[in-house]
Amino acid sequence: MTVPAKTIATIVVDVNMPQQPFNGIIEGGIYITKQLDDKIKEQGGMQNRFSYVIGCVIRENDQQVQPKIVAKTIKTKTQLYRPNVIWKMSAPNQINISDVTVDGDITDLQNKKQIMSRHETQRQIAPTSNFNLVFKGDNDLKSGRYLAKVVMKDKQGHIWRFSQHFTVGTPVKTQMVKRWTMKWWYWLLIILLIIITYKLYQHFKQKKQILRHEKKS
Repeated sequence: MTVPAKTIATIVVDVNMPQQPFNGIIEGGIYITKQLDDKIKEQGGMQNRFSYVIGCVIRENDQQVQPKIVAKTIKTKTQLYRPNVIWKMSAPNQINISDVTVDGDITDLQNKKQIMSRHETQRQIAPTSNFNLVFKGDNDLKSGRYLAKVVMKDKQGHIWRFSQHFTVGTPVKTQMVKRWTMKWWYWLLIILLIIITYKLYQHFKQKKQILRHEKKS
């Protein structure tokens, strides 16, 4: 579609609706971008390209849908050199859950000690989506039994409380960042190379001066 400069155009977008009726909302967006000029592209010129997305919410009826959050599996892995506990969650209903506050912790059941925690505010959860709650640790996660707990609240006053036991078989180690360090003999070698290079430079410089003097004589 071509839109002349400084004008407004109306476009019609066809949307394929689900075959089955639904309650709640479906979220999406209309992506708009400028088409590049092929002639300028062939000539190797530079072009500015702007694009934007218009959000779109589709509702089939006015029936209210209650928000729902479901706790799923827990797994552990090392990310960014640190042991993490990743708790998978889902929001199966077709409704936005806005301004969610998250408070959770991980407890080591061997010594009844809290080893990880997470606090988050103003989290947005999309309809029919999966998301992760990630608990980041500072120390190795040893083999044993653990308990994960979390409380989630939205701005409408809905509260979700979850607790789940999980077992760590193979310890999850904290990976140290390897830093490259130069040993003393590296420095000695560099210093020797600098001295040798300087001596050679002086030698050739003196030799060049002697040749010039002999030519003048």
